[in-house]
Parts: sequence; C-alpha cells; structure tokens
Amino acid sequence: MVGRKIIVISDSDDDDVLFAPRPPSLKTKDSTVQKTKFRNLHPSTMAGRKIIVISDSDDDDVLFAPRPPSLKRKNSSELPLERDLTKLKKESDEHKKKETLLRSELVGFQNELALLRSPLTNAASSKAHVPMSKIEVSVACEVCMIKMWTPYILECGHTYCQSCLQNWFSQTLVQHMTAHPNHNPNQPPHGAEMHLAYGQYYHYMPQPQYTCPTCRKQVRNPPVENFNLKKVVRAVASVQGEASPKKAETGSSQKQGKAKSKALAEREDPWSGFFRKGN
Repeated sequence: MVGRKIIVISDSDDDDVLFAPRPPSLKTKDSTVQKTKFRNLHPSTMAGRKIIVISDSDDDDVLFAPRPPSLKRKNSSELPLERDLTKLKKESDEHKKKETLLRSELVGFQNELALLRSPLTNAASSKAHVPMSKIEVSVACEVCMIKMWTPYILECGHTYCQSCLQNWFSQTLVQHMTAHPNHNPNQPPHGAEMHLAYGQYYHYMPQPQYTCPTCRKQVRNPPVENFNLKKVVRAVASVQGEASPKKAETGSSQKQGKAKSKALAEREDPWSGFFRKGN
C-alpha cells in the first residue's frame, strides 16, 4: 500500500466518493502488516462500497480490493422483538419438555390402574359366568334332590320342599300315635275353667318330637315358606326350559272340586296335622 491512494466507491448513487487517507510510509514493515491495517478499516464505512487502490508509480496496476461483507444495521425496534422471540422459543422448549414428562407419567399411571383393575375384572367375569350346575345344587332339596318348587325353611335354617317335610314329620307322627293313640294336636282342653290348666295339660300330654332331617334339631314351630328361594327356583327352571309341575286331577268334576278344596286347605295350612294351632 506504500505510495498508493485508496478510493472508496459506493454502490449507491446518493453516496459520494470517499478518499481514504493515504497510509503512512512503511519502509520497514512488510506487506503482511500493510494488509492487516488495510483490513482494519471500519466495516460500517466500507459496507456496500468498492475499494480501488491507485498507485503513484507508473509500473503498478490498479488493484481492486475485495468487497467487505455487507452488514445491515438493525433497527432499534427489532432488537427487543428478537429478545422476546428468543425468550419465547426457550419457554416453548421448556413446555415441550414438561409435556413429554407429563405424558410419560400419565402412561405410567394408566398402566398401574390397569394392573389394579385386572383382578377386579377377572373376579367380575368369573362371577358373571357361574356354572348352572352350582346354582342347581343350591335350589335342590337335600332329601329328594329335586328342585324345591315349594320350599319351606325350618327354625334351624335348613330348607326342604314341602312334600319331603310332610313325609318326614308323618313318620314321627305315626310313631307318636302308636305310643299315644289319643293324641290330637288340634284339640285343646274343653271349657273355660280348663284354660287355666292348659299349661299343665300341655306339659303332661306328650307331643311329637319333630326334628330337622339334616341337623336333627327339634322343630317346635311350623315351617315357613321361603318365597325368595321359590323365585330363584323358577328362574333357574325357566333357563333350563322347565315348568312348575302341576298336580294331576282325575275323576268327575265333583271329585275335582273336592280335590281343589283339599289342596286349597293344604296350601292355607299344610302343617295343621302336625302342630297345634296358635302354638
């Protein structure tokens, strides 16, 4: 650059030609130092301009320096926006990380909930498919092993069909009548004056000792019809395609009428022949 002039030409028509100051004569410094000083010209001054180096010597050619990179000046209003944009990007990245973490936790909770629900689901499914054989055993009489179409429950809690209990009590009553021929369960002492002695009469007049067919516990009161079990028996029978059996009626209409009256009386009090009324 020794002995040369530097002319800066702008690309814009509005800018004037700038004459850069002549660099001082550097006789002792090498070209590397000269290039360094030449490159250290202020970039804002050289932006968008061409640099032509003109030498004082006739032997030197005109040198064209490379154009420095174009540096656009940022508007003062753009700087806060860039800061806000950077901040928003950072916050967005943080929110995405939190969302990923929460999603993973949610998946973990869903898996735990599924594990906790699986035993309940298996238990519910097993209960929903109870084998009909187990239900059929529960509604069958322990004596005749047939469905209890008319179930009666005893004081001890055992339940049997009406016909089986009547047969069981009849055996006991026959044995008692053999030992006590004058026994009548429905004939209290006569006369009002005898009511005072009713307790003694009942004490001295032996009564049949009816018992449960299973546990042999004494039965002092007439059995009671179990209506809930009766509904279950009919529900099971309907699933299996069975119907409640009906008593066969034969003979003339008069006999049928008597049979109906007798059946009605038995339905009203099927245990009147075994237990004293009001007992």
